[in-house]
Amino acid sequence: MAPTVQMDEKQCVFVPRVVVVPAGGTVEFLNSDRLRHNLHSASGGHNPTFNRTQPRGRAIPITLRRPEIIRIDCDLHPWMRAWVVVAEHPFYSVTNERGEFALENVSPGTYTLQLWHETLGVVKKDLAVSDGVTAVTLEMVR
Repeated sequence: MAPTVQMDEKQCVFVPRVVVVPAGGTVEFLNSDRLRHNLHSASGGHNPTFNRTQPRGRAIPITLRRPEIIRIDCDLHPWMRAWVVVAEHPFYSVTNERGEFALENVSPGTYTLQLWHETLGVVKKDLAVSDGVTAVTLEMVR
């Protein structure tokens, strides 16, 4: 069974701003605010778009079947924006506050590492993973 991740609306901000879910997984959108929001997706066409009113205290589960990066907006509060990354494989992570991340249990081999940032786009790097820890440094610039 594919996992469920949560994204909440707190003080008119999506928390967290970015979530990653595997293809076939579900994002459970919560509304912890005392006012109404809506969930408006801007899908690239791989998953159905949705535009749902979300009363306070309500959770709305959305299952996403195909890999893509989906922007989520609240039409009632135009500063609210978030992202759902639907991954096609189990090797993904969200960076910490210093831009670091770790991928666990990656078998030795050659891979293409892909990083995405909402304003900087995508950076890819081919790399070889050996037994043990493989450290990689990538820089994203405008």
